[in-house]
Amino acid sequence: MTRYIVKRLVQGIPLLFIISMILFVLLMNMGDPVATMGGRNVTRPAERLRLTRQLGLDKPLYQQYLFWLVGNDWAKFDLDGDGVAESHSIGEPLCRSRPLSRSLGAGALLCRKGHTPENETRRD
Repeated sequence: MTRYIVKRLVQGIPLLFIISMILFVLLMNMGDPVATMGGRNVTRPAERLRLTRQLGLDKPLYQQYLFWLVGNDWAKFDLDGDGVAESHSIGEPLCRSRPLSRSLGAGALLCRKGHTPENETRRD
């Protein structure tokens, strides 16, 4: 049984790779993202060059695929949603939210208490 599961997992890796390549090609053929970012306004050439560079569209296709697959900003975190990625560790915001998470979890457990399948009556 273990050999079967390992075999299926190994077969799944190329399948996921092929699916990701198909999705990337479909997304690349949807149109020019820089042209659609301006909405109805025409994008100026200088602004167009800046956006092309910022989005990585000036890089070779294989680099664009790798950035799309893995992400070129995976080391930066914008945890507070203000649009500025800060270089602090992920542990600091998690520690700040721990008390709230614990109280929410305790409240959920208290609400769940007594609602097990054995305690529920069957209504036919």
